[in-house]
Amino acid sequence: MASLETTNPHSSSFVPKVYEAPKGASPKEQSLAKWKSAAGCPIYEDAKPRMTFEFNNHDFVLADVRLMRVQDSDDGVRLELFYDGEIADVGTDLQGFVDAIQASVSKGLQERKMQRFRHMLERKEAGHKEEWEKYMKETNEKGDVEIKMDIDLNGATSAEDTCSPFREAGCVLSFVAVSVTLSPDTADLLGEICFPEYFLDKDCSERKAFMDKQNEATLPWWVYLFFIPIVICFIAVVFAWSRVAQVLYSKYFNGDVSGDMGTSPAFNFSTEVEL
Repeated sequence: MASLETTNPHSSSFVPKVYEAPKGASPKEQSLAKWKSAAGCPIYEDAKPRMTFEFNNHDFVLADVRLMRVQDSDDGVRLELFYDGEIADVGTDLQGFVDAIQASVSKGLQERKMQRFRHMLERKEAGHKEEWEKYMKETNEKGDVEIKMDIDLNGATSAEDTCSPFREAGCVLSFVAVSVTLSPDTADLLGEICFPEYFLDKDCSERKAFMDKQNEATLPWWVYLFFIPIVICFIAVVFAWSRVAQVLYSKYFNGDVSGDMGTSPAFNFSTEVEL
């Protein structure tokens, strides 16, 4: 559950390298360009609970999504989903695990479509009718996004088989990586959940609202705990130097050092050496 308990920073102050698809590029090429731009960035924390599912008495929390280097699908986008856990947590029911992943992702994508619809409806009620009309026009032209996702077991009978779409990744923390193939529209919809700043249109109101929200976000509460030892050390240093200053002042301006400080070896500046 480590991934579910962490917060990943998303801020417009970070300017990543953006890959632009060439004019007239296919839907797959356009989707790949967005995924390349988001490579190496942490997924948005709201995506984690959306994609969490339980299987074999273990909670699989989505920790990361990465673009696979080998894109050997003709018209699909190959991605790798990383879940908290070990390969042993998958168990022996591989098809059941695949069905659980597909159900979880499909549910999250359906929620994303409803989220966008509600946002556009709110914009319409706020008086931005032209934005609503543009949204409806695009929806009518493109149609509803049909969720297409494939996880090929390749005849594997165990999650540890070399031909299986599963592998164990990570060093300190263990993850179950799952290779999936999505249609370009499905991949873009998943990207809107995991990496909104890269997959939402730059000029759309939803992206602007998202970026404003991230820039106004406060630091996690545990960050402020680090200030406690800093303050303690600062007070200790100030106190120590104030005592040193007091001793030096008494030594050179008053000509006398009161108390034990005057006889302390640390501040005895007139030590006599006898041969």
